[in-house]
Amino acid sequence: MEPIKTYNNVNRTNPTLSFGISRTEDIYKKHGGKADDPHRHDFYTILLVKKGNGQHIIDFKEFTIQNQQVFFISPGQVHQVIEHEATEGFSMVFSTEFLLENNIPLSFIDNLNLFYDYGESPPMPLATEQLNRLVMFAEEMLTLYQNNTAFKQQSIGAYLKLFLIQCSYR
Repeated sequence: MEPIKTYNNVNRTNPTLSFGISRTEDIYKKHGGKADDPHRHDFYTILLVKKGNGQHIIDFKEFTIQNQQVFFISPGQVHQVIEHEATEGFSMVFSTEFLLENNIPLSFIDNLNLFYDYGESPPMPLATEQLNRLVMFAEEMLTLYQNNTAFKQQSIGAYLKLFLIQCSYR
C-alpha cells in the first residue's frame, strides 16, 4: 500500500501563494475527468457545489456530491473527489498563514464550527438564497485572484471571512 500523498503548498507552481481559487469545472477539464487519488493537504479547502454528481470521500467516509452544498476540509484530512460529470462551483484553498496575514484568528475558524479535524465532515446543504450569496463572494474572490489590484490579498481575505460567516448561518 502506497503512502497517502500530502500537498504542502496551496499553489504547486508558486509556493509563495497562500490562497487559491478555481472553478471546479476547470479542474475537471484539466484532469480530463479523472478522479484524484486520496490525498491530504497542509491547508484548508472549501468545495462550493452549485451543481454536482459524484462522491467526496473524507477521512474514508463517503459523502454524495449533490447540488447546492459546501464541503469544508481541514488541514491533514484525507480526501478524494470522484465526479460522474463536471461539478459546477468553486474550490478554494488557503493556508493558516493567509488567515493570520488577514487578521483572521484561528479562534475565529474554530468558533465557526465548520472545519473538523477528523471524522465527521458532512457537506452542508444550502438554500438557494444562501448559495447565491456564497457564489457572489466566490466570484468576487476569483476576479480579485486573477487580477493585480491594490490590496488584493486583503480584499480576498475580507470576502473569505464574509463567506465563512455566511456559512455559519445554518
